[in-house]
Amino acid sequence: MIVQASGDLNFQVMDRAYNPPKRFVVKLESRICDCVYWKIVGLPCPHVMAAMGYARHDVQEYVPTYFSRHAYLSTYSVMFSPLPDQCTWEPTRRSLIDPPIVEKKIGRPKKTRIRVANEP
Repeated sequence: MIVQASGDLNFQVMDRAYNPPKRFVVKLESRICDCVYWKIVGLPCPHVMAAMGYARHDVQEYVPTYFSRHAYLSTYSVMFSPLPDQCTWEPTRRSLIDPPIVEKKIGRPKKTRIRVANEP
């Protein structure tokens, strides 16, 4: 990946993994990358990592604390109380949810798929 700075914390990253190569704008201050991975997942994408390496920034500054080892261990530090057997549960007054009724289509079922126009 080729990184070009365009300001203090703005970068243009050319990713040569694509054919033709694609350009992605990375804004470290607002935590935005054009590939949207950072926004969706919450972890820096390869374009952001390349920009951080170019600017010599620490990756830990841009990763949320809930991805840390401490947060993971504190999630499971609380004891989970076991559940009793299902036969001891109180019966519910609500109606049971049944699967949707599927109506059988009229006619003979299709055995082969419909081919596309230029397919042999």
